[in-house]
Amino acid sequence: MLSYPSRSLSVLNQIQLSLDNAHDKNHNETIRELNLKRGVNMPSITVKNIPDHAYKILKQVATINHRSINSEIICLIEKATLSKPFHPEQHLALAKRSRDKTKKILLTNDILQAAKEEGRP
Repeated sequence: MLSYPSRSLSVLNQIQLSLDNAHDKNHNETIRELNLKRGVNMPSITVKNIPDHAYKILKQVATINHRSINSEIICLIEKATLSKPFHPEQHLALAKRSRDKTKKILLTNDILQAAKEEGRP
């Protein structure tokens, strides 16, 4: 088991997203790889001074996902930049609507106990 310094947690969060999706075949090719197959040229970027621990983890994740390190970095950048923004007010409004729907339902301990015991020998 690897132990990680606290400053690498954001890198680990991005890598975890990649690990979570490793089983999905659609994530084995990045948008860049697909565009290269279509003959579309894309800009390049150089990343300098990568901490050893971050590079080691990145290399492991790339291997797990059957990608080169470059492709893994591109995939992580795409996930970070293409993700949907979080809007707390939308989630709060949804929670309020859910509470309003169930406000009139009164659950007592007797009702819950009867539901637990229903159908049991």
